[in-house]
Amino acid sequence: MAVLLKQAEDKLGNQLFLWQEEKASLLTEAEDRKTSYLPLLREQKQANFKLVDALREAEQKLEWNHVQWQVDRSTLLQTTESLQRTLQEKEKEQDWQKAESAMKSQVEDAESAMKSQVEDAESAMKSQVEDAESAMKSQVEDAESQIPQKSEGWFPKFF
Repeated sequence: MAVLLKQAEDKLGNQLFLWQEEKASLLTEAEDRKTSYLPLLREQKQANFKLVDALREAEQKLEWNHVQWQVDRSTLLQTTESLQRTLQEKEKEQDWQKAESAMKSQVEDAESAMKSQVEDAESAMKSQVEDAESAMKSQVEDAESQIPQKSEGWFPKFF
């Protein structure tokens, strides 16, 4: 049994030695891989930092562009409202000008009609005056013709 125990211990020692060699080999391989991956890891970290910086810069630009867009939008809205007010004022002014023109035309038409009526009335009155003068002249002539002529005998008889 001592031999078996010794064989088992030798076998275990052998396996331990093999295991330690494999462990050392694996540790060396791991260290080599770690050494070979460290520069790549550093490059990736730097690339990640650059990406994060680029992302932050892009976010800042996006935020600035958004603020600028809001300012531009606000300015555009104010300009649009101002133009609409100006357009409404122009439309009102045109409406007032049309109304004023229409009223002037109506006044001119009324003045023309009144002038025509006055001229017609003056003409009618002139005609009536002429007719009245003619009638009066005719009546005066008729009255004069009916007045007896002075006779010498008639007047002295009275005195």
